[in-house]
Amino acid sequence: MGIYFQNEDDLYRTLTNFLAVAASHPVIVRTVSGADMVLRFGYTNPDAWITLHLGDPELGDGLCLSLQSADNLPIEQHKTPHATLIQEADFAHRFWCGLESPGRAIVEGHVKASGNYLRALALYPLITPIFKVYVQTLHDLGLDHLIPDEKVDLIASDQSMEAS
Repeated sequence: MGIYFQNEDDLYRTLTNFLAVAASHPVIVRTVSGADMVLRFGYTNPDAWITLHLGDPELGDGLCLSLQSADNLPIEQHKTPHATLIQEADFAHRFWCGLESPGRAIVEGHVKASGNYLRALALYPLITPIFKVYVQTLHDLGLDHLIPDEKVDLIASDQSMEAS
């Protein structure tokens, strides 16, 4: 397995907690509301699939999440993803910590992108508050050992996760 996630359960536990917090974060909700975009993320080492529905009018504004086991894909046929991004789980961890550029990752082959990934990339500058949410979630889950040294300062000292 990878450096950060020992198995599929570790990965799903971390990402579902993170995305649940992100789904209620006012800046994130405001950013993705009305986006009407479905993004599918595929992870390897460990293998997992997560589908995000961003501002889907049928599911409500904000962020909705679907999980799929690599063994039974596709679990949902609600909508075809606008973009699919496949990457190592360790690379995704570094991305969610704010240490990796998605455009560069695609060019360098760290992320295999298909579909309208340029539309997804256009959201990147708007979602940077999500990196603080991810690092804070790691801390809240007792996973401080997974927080890169250069990101320890993102842990909220006031615990309010202020919307900026």
